[in-house]
Amino acid sequence: MSSTTSAATWSASAPADGAGGAAEPDLVESAKRNAYMLLNLIPWLGGLLWFIAAIGIAVTVSSSPSKQGWHDKFAGGTQLVKD
Repeated sequence: MSSTTSAATWSASAPADGAGGAAEPDLVESAKRNAYMLLNLIPWLGGLLWFIAAIGIAVTVSSSPSKQGWHDKFAGGTQLVKD
């Protein structure tokens, strides 16, 4: 398994804290946080738009002291936590 796959698996399965210190994100926060995934539904152009969004998330996560991407901030401040 490559390190990219390992990182993607960890982030996809890691628990998340909801906005405002809630134990878990609610349905609306989860929907907002993952809305960029819907770009894949757009024929032809969707894959490219998703790729651009994924790079934007990676850049904002790596440059944020709290390791939150724009998608986390858009969802009201959700944050992945390590168990």
